[in-house]
Amino acid sequence: MKTNLSLAQQSLLEKVLYILQKTEGLDYYRIFKILYFAERTYLAKYCRKMVEDDFCALPLGPVPTALYNAIKDRMGVFPLSKALWESIQSAGEDAQEVLLPLRSPNMDYIARHEVETLDEAITTYSTKSFNDLKELSHGDAWRGTSYCQVISSEEIAREGGLDQEELPYLQEQLEWQAIEKALY
Repeated sequence: MKTNLSLAQQSLLEKVLYILQKTEGLDYYRIFKILYFAERTYLAKYCRKMVEDDFCALPLGPVPTALYNAIKDRMGVFPLSKALWESIQSAGEDAQEVLLPLRSPNMDYIARHEVETLDEAITTYSTKSFNDLKELSHGDAWRGTSYCQVISSEEIAREGGLDQEELPYLQEQLEWQAIEKALY
C-alpha cells in the first residue's frame, strides 16, 4: 500500500500497529507510555532514536506529539492521521480511547533491536495502571522540561541510564539521524 508518509512517519505507524497487535488493542495513553519507555531504553542502550517523534512534557507525562495529533485528528486531514485511521479503529463508543489494529504491522519498518525493545516495554508497561504509568513517566526528564516543550533526547537517555561519558557519542548520533531524516 502506497502512502504519502515520510519514512519516519511510516516507521512510527508500524510501531503503533506492532504494539496494538501484540496487546490485541490498547488505549492511546498506554501506547504513548510504551513508546516513551521504549525510546528511553533504546536511546540509552543504542545511542539512537527509535521513535521518530518528539516527546512533549504534558500534565499526564511525556506524549509523542505527531502521534498524539494524528490520533486526535480522526478526520484524517494530515497524511499521518489519514494513514493511521486507515490502519486502526476505536474499540467502540464506550471505549473510544482504546485502539484496535485493522492490519498487521509491516515489519520491514521495525528493526530487530527495536522489536526487542518494544516487546520489553509492552511486557513491563502495558498492564500497569494509569496512576502507575503517570508516576513512572514523571521522571527527571519530564520534570526538567517546561510545559508543552519537547523533552530532549539527551535527557530521556540519561533517565534511561545513559552514562555521562557516552553523551557526546549520543549527540553525534542524533545529529546524524537528523541528517538522515532530512534526506528521506
